[in-house]
Amino acid sequence: MKNLTRIKSEEGSALLWAIVLMMILVVFSASVSIISAQNNKQILHQYHVIKARYIAEAGVELAYQTLLHDTRGSRLIDHLDSFKMPRTHIENIVQDGRAVGSFNAEIDVANSDGVDWVVITSIGSLANSEIKVERVLKINCNNNEEMVRDERIY
Repeated sequence: MKNLTRIKSEEGSALLWAIVLMMILVVFSASVSIISAQNNKQILHQYHVIKARYIAEAGVELAYQTLLHDTRGSRLIDHLDSFKMPRTHIENIVQDGRAVGSFNAEIDVANSDGVDWVVITSIGSLANSEIKVERVLKINCNNNEEMVRDERIY
């Protein structure tokens, strides 16, 4: 009889422990899901930043190649004084028949600490996104081998 009363007093404890264990598992699962979702958002954002960076870099490279080789066979960098500055070029990037982004490249001349620089600025942006990356290439007019690169994400 003594054992029977002891069992009757502990009848609901297994159910209580099962509920507590289930609550712990639910909280743990929810935490893992939230962390995973945030991680996925961050990975997607980083992916878009990289795509915008490459689009901006394409604008810099196109402008740089234009400076090095004009259609008349001469170097545009040697004739910068005869052109109206700044020179801009906007181009849409199309992949598989749909626009993925665009860049706005600008060539200008600037003087910093007595050194004349050709400054190429390209802003790459993705379609349907507010992510923009600015790439800057500065070329020393007196020494074409001296270049400075810079980047800004906004």
